[in-house]
Amino acid sequence: LERIHGMEPGTFGGDFDSYASDIHLEDRERVAQTIQNSLLTGEHALEYRIVRPDGAVRWLSARGTLTRDDQGEPLRMIGVCTDITDQKFAAAAAEVAEERYRALFENAAFGVFRTSLDGRFISANAALARILGYGSPDELMASVGDAGQDVHIDSLRREQLIEALTED
Repeated sequence: LERIHGMEPGTFGGDFDSYASDIHLEDRERVAQTIQNSLLTGEHALEYRIVRPDGAVRWLSARGTLTRDDQGEPLRMIGVCTDITDQKFAAAAAEVAEERYRALFENAAFGVFRTSLDGRFISANAALARILGYGSPDELMASVGDAGQDVHIDSLRREQLIEALTED
C-alpha cells in the first residue's frame, strides 16, 4: 500500500483515516459510502483515484471483505488494492481513437463501409449511401444482401482481399 500511495516504507498508519486522506476529493464521498455499505454486505469492490504526496494522481481498484468477531461485530477490512492507472489511460486513449475513427468514417467525402466475410454490411457511411442512391446508411444496409456482389465493381478483387485477410 505504501508503494502504491507513494509513501516512505513504515509511514502508513494502518487505519482508515490514513488510507482515506489520499483519496481524491471528488471520490472521497463515494468511497466512504461504499465502505459504509460494506459493513452491511460484508464486501466491496470499487475504482477510485488517489493523490500521491508528489501530486501524481493514480487510479486504484480495491476489493475488500469485512471480517467480524465472534459476536458479529465488524473487526477489520481485509482487501487488495491494485494500481490500474495504466489501464485507465489505455482505455481513455482507445476511446479517443475510436471517436476519431468514427468521425473520419462518418464524415468522409467518399464511400466507406465494412462487411463480414460473407458480404453482410457491418457499417456504411452516408457518402456511400448517397453514391449508391440510398437515403441513409441504414436504408443501404437493409436493402443490400451481399455487398460482395452488389457493391463491389470487381467481385474477383473482393475474393482476393478475403483470401489475403484469411491467410494473414
